[in-house]
Amino acid sequence: ARGLRAILEDVLGPIMFEIPSAENVDKVIVTRAAVEDGAAPTLVLRQARKSA
Repeated sequence: ARGLRAILEDVLGPIMFEIPSAENVDKVIVTRAAVEDGAAPTLVLRQARKSA
């Protein structure tokens, strides 16, 4: 479990403190490429709600 935590901290480190204040981010998806190749995690943005 500690190894997994260390991996996720490495992958999410650059964005870990920015995401909570970003109002348009719905999810962060950690892909295999993010873990193995150092690619950026995928950010899924929230769609704007239509006003009635």
